[in-house]
Amino acid sequence: MEKTSQVWRLLRLLTLLEADGGLKAKELAEKCEVSERQIYRDIKALKAAKVPIYFAKEEGYKIMPVFFLPPLRFSLVEALAILLGCEAFSKHKGTPYHRASETAVSKIIASLPSNIKNTACKSVKSVLYDTAPIVDYTACQKIFANLEEARRSKRSVEINYYTMERHELTKRLINPYGLIYRVSTWYLVAYCHWRKEILMFRIDRIKELKETSKNFEIPSSFSLEEYMGDAWQVVRGKSQFVRLRFSSSIAERILENKWHRSQILEVLKDGSVIMTIQVGGLSEVISWILGFGKEVEVLEPKELREMVAETAKAILEVNRFSLNKNPGQNL
Repeated sequence: MEKTSQVWRLLRLLTLLEADGGLKAKELAEKCEVSERQIYRDIKALKAAKVPIYFAKEEGYKIMPVFFLPPLRFSLVEALAILLGCEAFSKHKGTPYHRASETAVSKIIASLPSNIKNTACKSVKSVLYDTAPIVDYTACQKIFANLEEARRSKRSVEINYYTMERHELTKRLINPYGLIYRVSTWYLVAYCHWRKEILMFRIDRIKELKETSKNFEIPSSFSLEEYMGDAWQVVRGKSQFVRLRFSSSIAERILENKWHRSQILEVLKDGSVIMTIQVGGLSEVISWILGFGKEVEVLEPKELREMVAETAKAILEVNRFSLNKNPGQNL
């Protein structure tokens, strides 16, 4: 068993070095979930097996480009899973992953045995896995590609960013830490030198980008998951407890879904469900709550209860007024 785990660890190490390159011992240790000392031993073992690994002072461990791993053998289910993932990314036009996913599909199909190839191609057509973004990134294709390259090479960039809330364009120097795809939109998480904090930027609102020669290091304590915290979707804010009561008529629907990572559900004697969640920021939760209409009641906090009531009242007023005139009459 120990020998098997070592083999898988070495394969994992090889895959990381081939895919990313420029990883230091500490980063490799975190990704492989072992100590740095173990990473040094594994690298020594790979070198002994004639794998041309070398260390670049500024970038970390890399593999000579002349080295290639032998072709991988995929089972039908494995091939289907990869093809479906590539198929989903092929719809992200204008992103660095659009064409890459298409060429990856071609390479994977070409490497499959004929019996698996035919079945996999037919199976993909009978599964719809649609994660297409709501934004067409074709207009900012070059910016997206340069951001991805800057993120990988850990190089700062200067951007002109449009802030919709203030309707202004600002110039910023940023360190791109990572990318997030949520609510069918791509976001960049980066350290902003102007604001001196880590912020989220919608990639389609970056109007210009200029590369710099400045390198940066991502703090070892940083993680995208922890940065997003208790955000309902993408808006971050002060974490607050929210308690909702859902009527028995939709209890089954509430119970069958995982709405938020913090949710706690309690079924009452009358069949209704109490949901307790801890959310960073309340603004995004309002629309979700309103989607359940009269079947949900906000118990806590009072602030959210008032916000939902005010929004519902405004919706009622708009639509009640519309009953007395033709839709869109004053547009």
